[in-house]
This record gives sequence, C-alpha cells and structure tokens, in this order.
Amino acid sequence: MTHKRFLVLPVFLTGALLLTGCGATQVRDRAYVQGIELSRIAEPTVHLHDFSAESAVSSGTGSTLETALEQAAIPLGKALFLGHLELIAYHEAAFSGTLDSLMTQYRLSPSCHVLLLPAGTVLDDTDTSQLGEQLRRAEENGVLPKTNLFGILREMDSTSQTALVPTFMENGFTAAILTPKTRRSILSADAAAGLCWIRGDNFPAQIATANRQTYRIQS
Repeated sequence: MTHKRFLVLPVFLTGALLLTGCGATQVRDRAYVQGIELSRIAEPTVHLHDFSAESAVSSGTGSTLETALEQAAIPLGKALFLGHLELIAYHEAAFSGTLDSLMTQYRLSPSCHVLLLPAGTVLDDTDTSQLGEQLRRAEENGVLPKTNLFGILREMDSTSQTALVPTFMENGFTAAILTPKTRRSILSADAAAGLCWIRGDNFPAQIATANRQTYRIQS
C-alpha cells in the first residue's frame, strides 16, 4: 500500500503542473485596467488607465471597439483584464449602445461607474482612480443619484430606453439623459440633486435654505 502512494504522488504533481503551465494566463501576464476612455465611435479609440498611473498607460484605435482594445494591449505586452474595471468614460452618447456587449464579453463588474465626458474633455493626464472616488463621494453626499453600469443598462432596456448617466460641467457633477444612440438633455445640478430625493436611494446629508440656514437630513 505504501509503495502505491508514492507512485500516485508524482502523477498528481505532473497533472497540476500541466494545468498551471503555458496554456493558462498567469496573474503576472495580465494588465489590470482601472478605467477606459472611449472616443470616435466611427473608428473607436481607447485609452487605458491602470490603478497606479496618473495618466493613460496605453492607447489603441481600430475599426471596432474590440480591435481597439486589442491594439491598446500590444504596447503593454500583456492580456487585458477588465473584470476589475471601475470607470468607463466616453465622449459620444452612441457608446451607450456598446455597454451591454462590453459587460458580457469582458465580464465587467455591474458596479462599474459610467461617465459622459463633455466635448473637448480628455482624461489623458487624469488620475481615474481619484475621479472614480469623486463620483462615489458625489453619490454618497446626494449630489448625484446612485448609478452604475448594471442600473444604466437596466434603464436603457426599459420602455423609455433612456438612462441617467453622470457627467460634469464647469461647476461640478451633474447628469445627462441618454439613449443607446443619442443624448437627450443635460440636467442642472439642482435637478440632478432633486432626483436623489425622488429616487430615494441617497438623500443629501444636509441642505441649505435661501436664508442660509442648514438642515441635516435624517430620514
């Protein structure tokens, strides 16, 4: 019996080595992406942001969004992993129609933030980790209604086929009403904050009245 046990052990170890060999993508062979910026829907361009750099680490352009991502991965020399993606930012509302396929194909987190960028705004030299944290704080403080990738896709799949997507203006964050192809309107900051009350999922921590009295919201 003892002799048989020693024979089985090398076979087991050999099988384990084969399972973890060259055919599998190792952790060190993956590029973990924190945020992506999308532009030019007719010929998609992708800028990749990781968790440590304060600017884009790579870019790619292609005839489709998939090929643009493949091109962006080449300078990194690694396979892209988007499962930890925290932010998708884009300039053209038509990119809203690609969110569903992105989520399915690359197994994106349902809690990933989505951000519409104003015309002329780029994130090349932006710390997207910090930007994502600012979005979370805006939601926590009742400046923006709570939104995420899953919620936006669910709204676009509704009868109205519109969704509320965060964006920003000169004076701070607000929200835009988008369809899978177009932008309907940009809300004022007051209107966006008002939707926090209507939706009831993230009341503002406090409000100030016209006579500058401040009230803390408890319920």
